[in-house]
Amino acid sequence: MGINDCDRRGQTRLCFVRRLASRQALKLAVAIALVLIAQVFIIDRTALPAAQKDSVTWDAVFAWIQRDWPEVSQMSTREHAQRMAANSGVTPLLIDVRTHEEYKVSHLPGAIWAETPSQIASAVRAASDQKPVVLYCSVGVRSSRAAAKLMESGRGNVFNLQGSIFQWANEDRPLMANGRVVHVVHPYSERWGVLLNPQLHPNAPN
Repeated sequence: MGINDCDRRGQTRLCFVRRLASRQALKLAVAIALVLIAQVFIIDRTALPAAQKDSVTWDAVFAWIQRDWPEVSQMSTREHAQRMAANSGVTPLLIDVRTHEEYKVSHLPGAIWAETPSQIASAVRAASDQKPVVLYCSVGVRSSRAAAKLMESGRGNVFNLQGSIFQWANEDRPLMANGRVVHVVHPYSERWGVLLNPQLHPNAPN
């Protein structure tokens, strides 16, 4: 074996090592790129809620709900009021999915309180499959999420009350608490309370 043969073999091994290193570097670069793309996707999915920290609008809320829970049918406050007034025997099962503290301040007439998935499932179990189920919260985000989970369990005829109790109250529709009519709504938080008419806040001046 000559010196030239050794040189050629050495160069071959060096080339092989370089190619292997290059492939490993390419795999690492691809992995990093995928992680970055995933992070961008996650940021984009949460961009709307983050942006709402400074300015909350009904248009933004409705867009958020449509984006994240497009499968959930939306029932307007007007349609719900008409169904309740019709008293045709097919009135919806109305479920308030807010916290019990919020529910005690006020709720829609005929609404029952059920906050957790198990409580909601238990409330729905007693209703016939043909009976519409309408869920609501403050503005419709929590109730749309709950409605989607309920639909995943196989329940049909499920709706979210669009605008929920804030919009219902803003339209001067009836509210109840402890069996009597009231004119106040729990604002949920300072951030979300901007969507509720100021005179409906618990501490609003008379």
